Amino acid sequence: MKKYLFPVAAGLLAFAACSDDEIKVADPVCQITSPAEGSEIYVYQPFTIAAEGEVPGGGEIAGVSLKIDGEVIPEVTEVPFSYEVAAGSYAIGSHTITLEVANSRGVTAQSAATFTLSDLFTDSRDGKAYKTVQIGEQIWFAENLAYLPKITPIDQYSKTEPCYYVYDYQGSDMTEAKATANFQKCGVLYNWAAAGGYKESNEFDENHPKVQGPCPEGWHIPVASEWNELFTFVNDRIPDDEAVSSWQGNNQKNVSGHLRAKDWPIATDEDYPQLALGGLDTYGFGASYYGCYIKKSFYYGPGSGGSLVCNFWTPHFDDYTYGYSGGMTASFANYKYIVELTHATDQTRGYSVRCLKN
Repeated sequence: MKKYLFPVAAGLLAFAACSDDEIKVADPVCQITSPAEGSEIYVYQPFTIAAEGEVPGGGEIAGVSLKIDGEVIPEVTEVPFSYEVAAGSYAIGSHTITLEVANSRGVTAQSAATFTLSDLFTDSRDGKAYKTVQIGEQIWFAENLAYLPKITPIDQYSKTEPCYYVYDYQGSDMTEAKATANFQKCGVLYNWAAAGGYKESNEFDENHPKVQGPCPEGWHIPVASEWNELFTFVNDRIPDDEAVSSWQGNNQKNVSGHLRAKDWPIATDEDYPQLALGGLDTYGFGASYYGCYIKKSFYYGPGSGGSLVCNFWTPHFDDYTYGYSGGMTASFANYKYIVELTHATDQTRGYSVRCLKN
């Protein structure tokens, strides 16, 4: 009997050794490669999460779990991967990505990265960051465009050549102009040509191409219908009992007040009681009285009092409303409920620009 014991024992040892070799699977490794740890990402643009993982020595990854703020992303089931997150999917603020992979033995590895979603959009042309805001389905600059390719002397103006002014600045030094408080608050005043105005743009043409004008890539000068979309969104959310009957015979709500910044002087009118509340800035649009340039002088800007207006250019040309032609603006005032789209405005004037995301 003894002569059979050794071969059997040897066979058992050989089987055990084979099983041990099969069990010796390496531990997995993984790494989130995008976004980088601590990244700041513009909230209204898509971004990509990418990662890699493996079992060294050729083993297989048996399980993958990707989470954003603890919520599993079911579309991700293997590594490597590249997953696109749609614009606006997550709120402004800090977020955490966690990745976990497992090998065939259930051994796991983890990688994590934090990132911040910001409402600041940076213009790559000059590095200036702009606060932005979503109102309804639209994404707007929440401050005036301040792109300044040159300074136009205060005594020069034109209907056809682009002109650029900084409120109350009368010099010619770009650095000096950009250092002024008015540049920081008000941005740049553009004549109609500099603001992207062109004669083929008609407010009634719904198929007009987007006009980038001086806005950054991916943004454009809002047309009349886009301004009206904004006004309608705000109007529809104001209680009906706040409406008043105007002298024109229509009911009006204080759309202007909900879009104006809180720094406007108050102009009261007993027929329009909501004006006494001043600028409410309900949606963060923050339209203020930035002033304007009118043939060698500046008007209605910071430090002014009384009845004030603020105008933003559209690209439209108007030669049909009156007996003369000009550009069109969206005009805010502290003595009106509505925001008017003005017609046939002198194209030499310097007004502000707000950009709208494409």
